[in-house]
Amino acid sequence: MNTNPDKKAFSAVEVILAVSIFSLMVLGLGAGLASTLQSQQTASYQTKANYLAEEAITATESVIKADFSGVTAGTYGISLVANKWELGITPVVIDNFTRQITVQEVDSFTKQIIATVSWQAAFGLEQITMSKQITDWARNTPISNPWGNIYQVATADLVGGNDGYAVTQLNNYVYIARIGGSPDLYSIDITNPQSPNPNGGNFSASGNIFDVLVANGNLYISASSNNRELTSYSLASPASPSFSDGLNLPGGADGSRTATSGNIVYMLRESSSEDEFYSIDISNPNNLQIQDNINFSGIPYGVTLSGSYAYVSTGINSQEVIVVDISNPSLLQIADSYNLPTSQNCRGITAGGSNLAVGCDNGTIYIMDITNPNNISLVTSISAGNARINQLEFVPSLNVMFVGSNIAGAEFQVYDMTDWSNPQLSSTIDAPGEIFDLVYDETRDLVYTATSANNAELTIYGQQ
Repeated sequence: MNTNPDKKAFSAVEVILAVSIFSLMVLGLGAGLASTLQSQQTASYQTKANYLAEEAITATESVIKADFSGVTAGTYGISLVANKWELGITPVVIDNFTRQITVQEVDSFTKQIIATVSWQAAFGLEQITMSKQITDWARNTPISNPWGNIYQVATADLVGGNDGYAVTQLNNYVYIARIGGSPDLYSIDITNPQSPNPNGGNFSASGNIFDVLVANGNLYISASSNNRELTSYSLASPASPSFSDGLNLPGGADGSRTATSGNIVYMLRESSSEDEFYSIDISNPNNLQIQDNINFSGIPYGVTLSGSYAYVSTGINSQEVIVVDISNPSLLQIADSYNLPTSQNCRGITAGGSNLAVGCDNGTIYIMDITNPNNISLVTSISAGNARINQLEFVPSLNVMFVGSNIAGAEFQVYDMTDWSNPQLSSTIDAPGEIFDLVYDETRDLVYTATSANNAELTIYGQQ
């Protein structure tokens, strides 16, 4: 006989409470365990991402140290190919992580490496970023009064009598183009600059070549070919460039001088019913793409870049200098133009900071203030001689400007540009022929020139 009727009910309540408490404990433990697992997974991902970023920094540093001047500013991927680190044009995916390298030019002797690793986490995209600056300690140290005494280091005689017209350089090779002739493009081994070897790779392009440049480890040729005014070549084998792609621009006007920034080539063309200035995407050298183009009212001869603007020298009497806003390569706009006090064509052009130098066929170099690209102005002018000036190149690390011209007895000149408002002639030399193009090699402290001399189409200069 039950003498305590509430006991059974009380036991049931106790059971319910116990089950509830147990359930809450299980749920709490489960949530805690899930949170712990999530935290562990996040920590694991971050650990791997840190490792991948550190590896990318170290690997990219090794690539840059092997060829400091050859790695230009841009965005890359980094991969191990045949036990050797190589930079590619696209980010690399490793498991669930995407790794991207950005190289920035701090100054002529310093580069910034930025490694970004991203991954898809439970609550969205996560990423980490690491960076490091490296300096080219192996560079030649500039001497006082740089390039105050020029000497001819060596020459290279190319087969035939056609003029050397355009020149560029990457690592141990100079690439020089000739107007006509066969072959019309040579890769010249300059491992020993005192004895350049023109017996490496050479080939004939389609049409006359009017400019050559190196960008992101590839060679680009501007030529007269009506079906591929711009052609890209892989330099995987530097001695023997191999065809990647050809871009056919509208109309039949010849390609002319070029300049590059990042993944864009800015290209001039001879005057025609079509536009004369093009921006071309080279992010995929196997698939060149026009971004935009604009029209000038005459012939453009030279182009240089400074910041978000391109400066073009022309044969237009009322607009010897044209400024193009390239901040958006897909939407080019003319920002300004200037009528120099000459009726001569202007060809050579180079920029340094807020300054611009323009060389014309009357042998005059005009110095301009480009502090405001929308309102450029003339500062001063200097007479380099009495013949056309074909090419100018300012080297910030030396504060000098190299001049290539047709001025008899002084085809190659060097100016001290410490004070742009008062350039000082440092030295001159009598070149074997007219200098059409030149490029400075910062690693070797040499200048390579393309000339009209039949026995010295490539002439190399140094300083004593």
